[in-house]
Amino acid sequence: MNRSFLVWMGALGSLAFPLFYLLRFTGQLPPRYDDLALRAIATLLCLALALRPWWPERARPFYLAHAYFTSVYCLAFLLTFTTLKNQGDSFSVVNMVIGAVCVILVADWRNAVVMLVAGYALGALAFWASQPGIAFTPDVWIWLPAPTLLFVAGALSHFERRQAELARHRLYMSFAGSIAHEMRGPMQKIHSVFDTLERDFLRLGSSQSSVSHTREQVMAMVRVMNEGRNAIKLGLQSITVTLQQLKSRAFDASGFTWLSAAVCTERAVSDFGYESEAQRERVRLAEVADFTFKGDETLLTLILFNLIKNALYYLPACPDVMVTVTVDAQCITVRDTGPGIAPEKMEHLFEDFQTSGKADGTGLGLAFCRRAMRAFGGEITCASRLGEFTAFTLSFPAVAQAEARAHAEEAMRHAARLLRGARVLLVDDDPIRRRATLAQLLALVGSSSIDEAGNGAQALDLLRLASDVPYDLVVMDLHMPVLDGCDTVRQIRLGAAAGHEQVPVLAHSVQPATEARAQAREAGMDGFLSAPCSLPEMAGAIVSLLKDQPLRHSAKDPAPFMGSSVLLAEDNAVNRAIVKGYLKDMGLEVVEAQQGQDVLQFLKAGVRPAVILMDVEMPVLGGMETTRQLRAMADGVRNIPVVALTGHASPEHRQAARDAGMDGFLTKPVNVVALRGELARLIGERSVGEAQAAGASPSPARLAGATIDGPLLDDERVEQLKSMNIMVNLLPDGLAQARRHIANLEDAVRRNDLKSARQALHSLAGLSGEMGAHAMSETAKQHSRVVESNAWPFEPNWLARFNTLFLESEQALLTSFALRKTSPS
Repeated sequence: MNRSFLVWMGALGSLAFPLFYLLRFTGQLPPRYDDLALRAIATLLCLALALRPWWPERARPFYLAHAYFTSVYCLAFLLTFTTLKNQGDSFSVVNMVIGAVCVILVADWRNAVVMLVAGYALGALAFWASQPGIAFTPDVWIWLPAPTLLFVAGALSHFERRQAELARHRLYMSFAGSIAHEMRGPMQKIHSVFDTLERDFLRLGSSQSSVSHTREQVMAMVRVMNEGRNAIKLGLQSITVTLQQLKSRAFDASGFTWLSAAVCTERAVSDFGYESEAQRERVRLAEVADFTFKGDETLLTLILFNLIKNALYYLPACPDVMVTVTVDAQCITVRDTGPGIAPEKMEHLFEDFQTSGKADGTGLGLAFCRRAMRAFGGEITCASRLGEFTAFTLSFPAVAQAEARAHAEEAMRHAARLLRGARVLLVDDDPIRRRATLAQLLALVGSSSIDEAGNGAQALDLLRLASDVPYDLVVMDLHMPVLDGCDTVRQIRLGAAAGHEQVPVLAHSVQPATEARAQAREAGMDGFLSAPCSLPEMAGAIVSLLKDQPLRHSAKDPAPFMGSSVLLAEDNAVNRAIVKGYLKDMGLEVVEAQQGQDVLQFLKAGVRPAVILMDVEMPVLGGMETTRQLRAMADGVRNIPVVALTGHASPEHRQAARDAGMDGFLTKPVNVVALRGELARLIGERSVGEAQAAGASPSPARLAGATIDGPLLDDERVEQLKSMNIMVNLLPDGLAQARRHIANLEDAVRRNDLKSARQALHSLAGLSGEMGAHAMSETAKQHSRVVESNAWPFEPNWLARFNTLFLESEQALLTSFALRKTSPS
């Protein structure tokens, strides 16, 4: 009984019983049995019921018993007794009906039966005891069945309401049980993960000295944390699916977009929260033919989650169950080799609260799937055979060609908007495929910077050198020599290239799509695109990958050469990165080449820069010979201005560059003022003074006439590099390269190899000059001129003095850039 309701009923009864007694003095009622004493008792009982808040603490445990007795006495016994005494007149019968209604309202149907039967029986016995042998008038037999019928109707109503409450309770318990069942596994897994991590950290913390951990140890801990993350994902997924099933309203189709069925299905199969590796191994994905549909990826994912979960439910009882998810011709099919579904259950399978026999199921999953598929304009059907299989097929409406074409065009426009001003890194070891992919990216990216690498190791070098202006997108082949795409991305995600830990990576491979997608996602890549592919397919993949996120780097202020491009040919990665930084600051788009052959291939592929900056000494094909071949090409190419980059400033070298067809001459280290002057002369930018003429390589006045005994560093150049904020990652790599060049020089001296020594000194002169190590650069140039004359430097211990100069320069550079010394590589 509801105590608050009983208080109000008591208050009402304490007023009603005396008031109804007083009505007989109005003269409107026939003579009646005088029940004043009985009504007084009823009034007192009801008043006590109404005064519950003031009951003594000791008496409160007896309140419900008092309420029970009061209800029986007042609403059943008293009204029955007075009705019989009044020979069943209409007024008494109405009172009796009101009493029955109140009993039904106060108690549940079982207590109502007991109270009414007991009260009616006591009233009848009391009546017979007070007036034995009395006969009833016909009115009694006419009116007395009314309370009985009301009692039966009330009892039935109570029973139906109780059954509905029990059904609702069972539903809530089913949902609670379903969520609890699904969450038990993830919670146990998370508990296990924390136990493992605690054990590992305690073991590491017990070490008496600082211990560096191997990559395998770090990866093992990362895998443990990933297991915990997957467990959390499984729990959240279970809650999401269950809550979505509760929503019976129609889905809003206004936000539907064009989606790839293969991509959505692969993500769903990969993201499903498998309870164990054994479960994961039981689900296979087969992509026969991809298709496009209009819908919502989250809804499709929830549909597939439901179907996969249903299929795996029987795995403990049927360990050989296999689940195959197939994408083919406007259909996605989820087929399992489980026990099947009985024919009598098939007709109502997609109705609410219908299950195929699962003990902890809610019966809403398949109904949700049907509503979602109909929102897509499609349908879900089921075929099954007991003991053999069950197959659910999601059928999607065909897309009209005009709609598909419009979608493809919009995808290309969207991709172009997303990539406007982006830096893209293309990594592929196959030069033919790389050129084809480059052409497609150029069609989307336009004049933005696209850099290329032939393997993962080269890609990591470029990423490390690009910390000042990070890449916005990496297009990565999977299988490459030296370092493949998957291992490269794993290293990127672990911080091997500072600033690029979260860079979007699009896998691009000729491998079978299903296998390649799984490998790419496992490695940490963000999307997959089969090769070869069409331009709309590439655009769609990029749009799906980047969505509407802004580019990660911030655009710089407009620069004087905005809109022009430069082809930079330099085999040394550090030198190339520094000069590229100067060019980007001037607003130029930069296409990079590592050797002369790359320059010629770019030109043949249609790249038309405003200027080519050409290193004179490059492997395979040097700058002089590259320029000669360039001048022999077609008219659209042969007139492109070429500026020589070299560490030699003699008149002979200048003349040789002019003879090869070069239009300008810059000495290394490249001075930014001289570089700007050459570009102004050749491109036509007029904001720079015309006094900076062709071939001029002015050094700061402070350094005019400086000798090797002058300052260790070119302070002005160091300040320029600081303002560009690119030396944090470049300097350690540059110093490591310098150490290798010195080692090569020492080896050449031991072997009396003048040619190798000259090459090492030339590389050192350019590299150290670019880093701002003025004294070391000038010393290397001086020694190089001697070696070029087929003699060794005549100073005693010149090599040892050069090593000392390097160590002093290294320390000065590290101090200037506030970096710590790293161990020699």
